[in-house]
Amino acid sequence: MIRHLPNSYYEWGVREGRRQVMKQKIVLKLLAKEMYLNEIAEITELSKDEIEKLASQ
Repeated sequence: MIRHLPNSYYEWGVREGRRQVMKQKIVLKLLAKEMYLNEIAEITELSKDEIEKLASQ
């Protein structure tokens, strides 16, 4: 059990990282379509600041 615990945290981190990458791709596609920040924030559940930060990268 103890050896399995770190693996589960690692796997969780990998999944979470993939989710963030997918959100970033979605944000960039929606911005390319000239969608409003309010709508993107509602769809992705990110703040406007987070969206602007992703857009500037």
